[in-house]
Amino acid sequence: MSYLFVSLEQPKAVPGGQLMLSAQIDALSRTGIPIPGVGFTGEMVKLDPNKVEARKDGAEWVVAFGPEVLGRFGPTEWSAREAARTIRDAKFTEFCKLSGSTGVTFFLTNEKAPTRAPFNAQGRNFDPAALKVQQINNKWAVTDAGRQVFEVASAQEGETIVRVMKAYGFDQTAHLSAGGSKGGISFLVKSTRR
Repeated sequence: MSYLFVSLEQPKAVPGGQLMLSAQIDALSRTGIPIPGVGFTGEMVKLDPNKVEARKDGAEWVVAFGPEVLGRFGPTEWSAREAARTIRDAKFTEFCKLSGSTGVTFFLTNEKAPTRAPFNAQGRNFDPAALKVQQINNKWAVTDAGRQVFEVASAQEGETIVRVMKAYGFDQTAHLSAGGSKGGISFLVKSTRR
């Protein structure tokens, strides 16, 4: 028989204290994404930008860091190599994925939002102060002044995305294209005009 119980005693201090705990957390390669005032959401993978590569995975080209695939580029080798070079040049150190149906991803540099979109990325600006979650044609969406930015599965998923965008100051979407309508890597950026 197994059972759980709660001790009435005060927990003992961790040997090494808070510094040791912080060092253990920093050593993790995969954690939740910290959102100030909210907690953790999604998944954050720590990257060494110098080890991001374009490689063949079956019949398609991918951009990857070790076993972590950051984007799929189909048969387009050149686009995958260019995307890997862009990530290395930008010195992104974290790759973040929000849970849910949207597949929203973004990069951070030392846990801060990147402050410019790469030159070769296609992008679109939005006003983070105007973001809201609303229904359009019976589907939930995150909108900027009525213009859809992301389609989401629920109001809760939309609210999480809005909180993330505001917490990091994101005001642009960016996309490193695979050369067609599918594939590539989409991410969020904080512009320097703020």
